[in-house]
Amino acid sequence: MWGLGVMLLITLAMSTAEDLPSVQVNPVSGSLEIVDEEWSGTHFNIRHVEDPGGGAPLQVSLLSASSDDDRGGRLAILSHGESWATWWRDGTIPRVVYRRRVTSTGSWQSEEVISDPLVPSRNPSIAVDGSYVWIAWEAEVGTSRQILVRRGDGGVPWPDSHLIGSTSFTGALDSMLHTSGGELWVSWVDTNQRVGWSVFDRASSTWTAPLHESYALDSVQAARARIESQVTGQGS
Repeated sequence: MWGLGVMLLITLAMSTAEDLPSVQVNPVSGSLEIVDEEWSGTHFNIRHVEDPGGGAPLQVSLLSASSDDDRGGRLAILSHGESWATWWRDGTIPRVVYRRRVTSTGSWQSEEVISDPLVPSRNPSIAVDGSYVWIAWEAEVGTSRQILVRRGDGGVPWPDSHLIGSTSFTGALDSMLHTSGGELWVSWVDTNQRVGWSVFDRASSTWTAPLHESYALDSVQAARARIESQVTGQGS
């Protein structure tokens, strides 16, 4: 569908990013969009690359220009074609930021911090649910790490963040937002044997208390597949 442009785009992203790129197809333009990390020679920046297809040149936008490392870029696109990018900045106090691209102008709005600027925050995940964008991330509070989420539609400020769960696990939490079968949920590695998860209850507009799925006999991926089956009734 996109031919050589796709090959070049993916090669471009994979050759410079320590973290895997985030890839989406814009439902309005049909363009392939990627958010990834670019090494400047001294630190990582976040960039957005768009392949319009049809042999048109790639459109590259640098989304961050901090002297600190910007890591873990993630992309989501609303049904009307508006692109959102989020990442975390590895500064003195790590924080999660986002930018959105206005459909009517094609320009990216200024960067906004979505996490508490006084609480070390990392590893955002982003998902589209109807007309809303959800961002989840991990925050360090004392000896524990918390999973937090916020929902917005472009207005600033966003509503307050919501605490989903917390853990003292010291390994990678790999927290993720998921959407499937009309459902929205968050999962994370809660211990070295189980995955934590919470579902958004649309009727009450609240998140369920954390539930847990063991992966002691298989893998995190397998546990997440079982969670999806429970949430959606469809399996992965």
